Amino acid sequence: MLVTDLTNPIYAVSVRGAVRRAEEIGYVMLLAEVPDEHALATVYTRLVSERRIDGLIITGSTNTEEVIAAINENPMPHVLIFRRGPRAGISVTVDDESAGRLAANTLIAAGHRELGFIGGFNDMDTARRRRSGFVAACREVGLPEISVFMGPYSRRGGYESCLELLDGAERPTGIFASNNLVGMGALAAAYSRGVQVPRDLSVVTIDAEDTMYSAPPLTAIKMPLSEMGARSVEELDAIIRGEQPRDIVVDIPPLLIERDSVAPPCR
Repeated sequence: MLVTDLTNPIYAVSVRGAVRRAEEIGYVMLLAEVPDEHALATVYTRLVSERRIDGLIITGSTNTEEVIAAINENPMPHVLIFRRGPRAGISVTVDDESAGRLAANTLIAAGHRELGFIGGFNDMDTARRRRSGFVAACREVGLPEISVFMGPYSRRGGYESCLELLDGAERPTGIFASNNLVGMGALAAAYSRGVQVPRDLSVVTIDAEDTMYSAPPLTAIKMPLSEMGARSVEELDAIIRGEQPRDIVVDIPPLLIERDSVAPPCR
């Protein structure tokens, strides 16, 4: 299993689910941390050429030409998780569009009409799907155009994107930070500008263990990440045994975890 960042709590949950399922069906799971897409393509090529493994699970949310080329030139049973593949039949994902919709509807139900979205570059499949669901839910109730600031899925990315949003001419009263690290960065940005959460700004993010220990604890959307890891092992095993690859969306809906970062707007 190739993971871009083992310190990311989101990846850690999926890895744990994958490792447990692999053990149950008789595989040994090996983990390799690859810091970027170039390294991912290099490691993939080396692992395939050495033929010491049966198959690969590749995490991440970006599809780059370099990785796609490495896969095409050196075929091996593989499954992508967190992202859809460049062609049908090789991915296991969760319902990110519904997560975006749930975030928007949570803020709308609290009375917010000026909303923002932060997190994830445009080439990040996960970010695109979460943004798509968020924007669609806003449009369905006739809200004005939302503010969108894209950046890395990291604490710094969330911090810098949220600063841009807060310093803009049209500051929203509620935002969806579409990744747990982005949510933590957004809290730090609000603090640095003297913006109180949730009095001045409501925040919804994606759930991970650290989101319940922030100040205030972040209202978050729980995704079936452990189940996605386990399902990726099952699908890879099926491919290794000669079955036709499939694109899978784990059929467990996102779940809202209500904490203390959402309140009605004060203006």
